[in-house]
Amino acid sequence: MSSPTLESIKKRLSGLRQYKGKTEAEIAVIAQKKWENSQLIDKFHFCINVEERNFCNALLDRYLSASSIESEADKDTLFHLLHQELICYRIQSYLMIEAAKTNPTIDIRLSEELRKGNEQVLMLKEKLGLTKKNKEEADWKETQKELDKKALQYYAEHAGETYVRCPECNKLFRLLMNMKDLTPAKATFFHGTTLYNAPLFRIYHEKRITIAEMAEIFGVSEFDIEFLYQNLYLKELETKNDYKN
Repeated sequence: MSSPTLESIKKRLSGLRQYKGKTEAEIAVIAQKKWENSQLIDKFHFCINVEERNFCNALLDRYLSASSIESEADKDTLFHLLHQELICYRIQSYLMIEAAKTNPTIDIRLSEELRKGNEQVLMLKEKLGLTKKNKEEADWKETQKELDKKALQYYAEHAGETYVRCPECNKLFRLLMNMKDLTPAKATFFHGTTLYNAPLFRIYHEKRITIAEMAEIFGVSEFDIEFLYQNLYLKELETKNDYKN
């Protein structure tokens, strides 16, 4: 039995309702993938009719979308899994036909073969990471890996810093080192989350330091210094004077 051609798969997909909104290029990509899958199944020649081919195609699509199968060893395991599932499918179909008869007889031998086959299927699925347990473990490991990466990156960028953010109010404060533990202290170089220091801006206001020197101290542009001076320091100063009056 010959496998469908790439063009025949494209034509079939174009006529399906779920692909009506797809462009010709998108359908071509999907068709290419399905054609490659059909070629993989033909490699083992274990499908004897259209029904079995459709059964294996559906399984292959599901497994390839659920797990990353790249190595030749994993592909061989996948084909072994498909073959084993097909054998179980054949046995189960035969047993169902027998059970539907007027005087059904239970084939103990085939029932035992089905049980062993299902155990083999489960083992192969676990090997390929296709079970729920594998997926949960893989998700947990991926999450932990991402958190570790972020922690190391943060440490590399902020090693030696003692400014932290309060988890309750989200404000920054500074931790001062002593011999016993860490003591919280006011974050004097921040106003909320804005880089700022009132004593330095007072010195700048009194013209005892230049705007270029302020920009160098804060590591920002002169435009930023002037913006903070006009919109933060002077407004705070005005508020204090109004309060005194």
